[in-house]
Amino acid sequence: KRFKSTSPGKLIEERYELWLIVYLCIIFLSTLSNTIDGNLSLKDFIVINTKYLFFPIIYFSIKLFEDNNTFETLKKIIVNLSIFSSIIAIIQLLINDQFFRFGTYEYAFGDTLRATGLFHGEYTLGFFCITSTLFVLTSDRKNNLVLTLNFIAVIFTFHRLSIGLLFVSYFLYFVIHKKNKKTYLSIFSILFFVLLSVSYMVIINNYNFSNLSQTIIYKERLKADTLSGRINQYKNATMIISENLFGFGSYHSKLYYIAAAKIGQLHYTDTFDYDHRKKIGQVPIGYIVHNGFLGAGTRYGIMGLIAFFMFCTSTILYANRKYQQGKDKNSMTLLIICIIWFLYQTTQDFSELSSYQSIHFGIILASATRQKKTHSR
Repeated sequence: KRFKSTSPGKLIEERYELWLIVYLCIIFLSTLSNTIDGNLSLKDFIVINTKYLFFPIIYFSIKLFEDNNTFETLKKIIVNLSIFSSIIAIIQLLINDQFFRFGTYEYAFGDTLRATGLFHGEYTLGFFCITSTLFVLTSDRKNNLVLTLNFIAVIFTFHRLSIGLLFVSYFLYFVIHKKNKKTYLSIFSILFFVLLSVSYMVIINNYNFSNLSQTIIYKERLKADTLSGRINQYKNATMIISENLFGFGSYHSKLYYIAAAKIGQLHYTDTFDYDHRKKIGQVPIGYIVHNGFLGAGTRYGIMGLIAFFMFCTSTILYANRKYQQGKDKNSMTLLIICIIWFLYQTTQDFSELSSYQSIHFGIILASATRQKKTHSR
């Protein structure tokens, strides 16, 4: 069967799409320049640029060949997957931390691993459940069970940004959608009860307060001054960007290792034997900036930083304009997701558009682009 676009138009119609193309061109030029200078291998050049093609190929394919039911179908798929993923996350934290685990091994309390659900990392689970939560909130029927499962799953990631952005999502929804106060009170009551129950199960039932000071969460999260460390990282990233305006092309660039070593940011990371849950060695790495905009600037220079920032900002402006024109639920959902995506960049580096989070965002963005206005709030 031959696929036809229901509304072909131009390939590049919105400003954020133009900034996406600009960003990809800057990546190509930065990696090409570093390959010519010998900082990157030809293999690195091919791999990096091939990986970055995934996002535009998926985005423009969905945009050109979708029909009017694509976005509604996508929402159902995401919500259903979030149910299974949330249940797996609960099992991982409370019963068996190896259940369906195939990704990262990040500790929550003591030797208890953070929940990852069906995904590789806890932050991926968090972003996925947040988008699912927004789809449920803006649907005609509020499913409190799904909202509760998503809420628990995000809490069980122990990823502070995801937990914070979950509450930001609710706040933005309540601010934009000013009706049904009884529904809001009901949802908040359920979530508050869930939060208390989860806190009791995880902290009271599973951990001895006398040993709390010896746990990893206390030593590395509660007691440690992580904020100062992050600020220092950002200062160092700014210094690196100012001295290398065209970037290093990759975190694996030879010059990047040298620059990281000069400012004391070359460190070692553990390698794991995941089958036997033990460390098997260490490898040196330059620090990875926990910020999408500074990450783009470090790899692709000041122009890469600007282009990625403008791409993220333009998606918010586009979604807001779309919502102001139609006042429909799908546009409201897209607006909040674009804001959450932007806020994720403050402590996570999703500027590498081949990451799952980026592809997930691109699919939602493309599917929502050509939706007809429903005019129902």
